[in-house]
Amino acid sequence: MEAAHKNFMYGNYAGAIEMYTKLLGSFPENTDILLCRAIAYIRTAQYDPAIADLESSEKIKKTFQTHLRLGIAQFFKGKLSDARSNFKDARGMADSDSEKTLISSWIQKCACEEGLQSATRLNQSATVPSSGAHEETKAQYDWYQSAGHVNMVLRVRGCSRETLHVAFGAQELEATIKLQGDDSKQYAYTLSMEIVPEQSSYTVDDKKIEFKLKKKEDGVQWTSFEKVENKVGYVPAYPSSAKKKVDWNKLDKEVALDSAYEKPEGDDALNKLFKAIYE
Repeated sequence: MEAAHKNFMYGNYAGAIEMYTKLLGSFPENTDILLCRAIAYIRTAQYDPAIADLESSEKIKKTFQTHLRLGIAQFFKGKLSDARSNFKDARGMADSDSEKTLISSWIQKCACEEGLQSATRLNQSATVPSSGAHEETKAQYDWYQSAGHVNMVLRVRGCSRETLHVAFGAQELEATIKLQGDDSKQYAYTLSMEIVPEQSSYTVDDKKIEFKLKKKEDGVQWTSFEKVENKVGYVPAYPSSAKKKVDWNKLDKEVALDSAYEKPEGDDALNKLFKAIYE
């Protein structure tokens, strides 16, 4: 199982999932393996199988980590009511102040997200033609993240490096594909958080373009790929009668406590990560 853990720790989530799956073939009710595979699924934005693993684990043994991870998977899947219920269960099992702070942050993020349900979410498709030969487009895409990077796969056909121009900005991503004549298609995105343009890259084949964006702040989890547009000057507030305002920038940093486990620092970090999972 150590080889699977090391694959996970160093970001090879597909390899970790494969190894955990083989182990579960021999130990189908091992809650530790189910939990580890579920976390690897979450890291690669595969929320349905993550939820399935965590629900199976929960039936066998209820733990802080199971409720926490199930809540996170449900949050990103958009099942906010279920997520909040699991976060509350996890809060009841929290032992440390940092765990309680983390859970409170996720509960508040659920409340904020419920107030923004009508806002733009990931994996949307919309086309806005312009009056000239240049056409601005948004095509279907998938995305996932690690501690330091956000990866986005844009599904477009018939593209090559010769016909593609990519521009990275501090909080913008733009890809322009040259068509016949002077026509072109442009895919432009305002990112939810800032990146480091000079450390970002892309690859392309005839079916897709894959972008690897370097996060400006390592360890901070993006809750969406694109920036959610609100009214000018509007800052989402926790829907409560309390007069105290919620600092959402501070909240994002608190939620990043959960991502701190992703940074590999040798065997000590590996042991720390899986000790936290199992306790």
